[in-house]
Amino acid sequence: QIVKKEHSEIMKEDLASFLKRWHIIARNIPKHHRNFTALLKKRQMDAKRFSENCQREVKLKVSRSLKLMRSAPVRTRKLARDMLIFWKRVDKEQYELRKKEERDAAEALKREEELREAKRQQQRLNFLLSQTELYSHFMQNKAGESALPDEGSAPEVDDEEDPEEAELKREAFRAAQHAVSQQKRMTNAFDSEIVRLCQSSESGIPTDDSATMEPSKIDLLHPSTMPEQSSVQTPELFKGVLKEYQLKGLQWLVNCYEQGLNGILADEMGLGKTVQAMAFLSHLAEDKNIWGPFLVVAPASVVNNWAEEVIRFCPDLKILPYWGPERVVLRKNINPKRLYRR
Repeated sequence: QIVKKEHSEIMKEDLASFLKRWHIIARNIPKHHRNFTALLKKRQMDAKRFSENCQREVKLKVSRSLKLMRSAPVRTRKLARDMLIFWKRVDKEQYELRKKEERDAAEALKREEELREAKRQQQRLNFLLSQTELYSHFMQNKAGESALPDEGSAPEVDDEEDPEEAELKREAFRAAQHAVSQQKRMTNAFDSEIVRLCQSSESGIPTDDSATMEPSKIDLLHPSTMPEQSSVQTPELFKGVLKEYQLKGLQWLVNCYEQGLNGILADEMGLGKTVQAMAFLSHLAEDKNIWGPFLVVAPASVVNNWAEEVIRFCPDLKILPYWGPERVVLRKNINPKRLYRR
């Protein structure tokens, strides 16, 4: 059922509803005003507190920066002092390590030189002993067979002697017998070879390669002149090819060095004495580990030629031309410790 209302009634109802809502709003306005005022005060207090905190932090940072600025010179000096102490310690350790390496290298070089010198002395002694082997049979005839220990006899052993000492004596006696018998065999072989060479020369019968020399040409005082096959080859450090006579010259220089003798390589001009000398220096560096220093005394007109030839044939060897007015400057820059190394 539809109820129709008049316009005036509708207006009255709307006005009553509006008034009712207005009364509700008017009743709640003071409450909302108080809430708004409290919220505003709280925001103001928070803003004030935040500003105070910000101001305090800014002041703290400014004070810290001022403190750092005031203490910066002190900290800088302390840091510089610590760095100076650290680098002094590092330099000292490096210096000690470098000195130790140089000392070890010098000791190793000294040991190598001592071993090399001992080897040369032993080779020279062997060479001198080989000279005396030619006359050993004459000495045996003079000394007599009674001076040598009898191969069949043995040393008498005392009953109270220590068994170990007795065994050592017997071992020494056997070694002496072996040495005497070996020397006798070598002497007999040498005598028989000389007799065979003399007989073959008188009868005109050709001999083998080991006896191609005539007996009159065999120098008994120098057995090293007997024909032997060369054991010295062209060093790998030498960038060249030696001819046959140059290789013989190199062999002669090496033999003189190993026997501790001096020598003069007096070939004719143009036969390659410079090349042979450089090959000999390369042999010392390669086989003996002797890298210098080598002193080459030459006229001023051929100093540059020597330097060019060394660069060409021996590029691994260091060169130091020492002549002219530049010698004063060169003496200041020469490091003796680097002259003995590659």
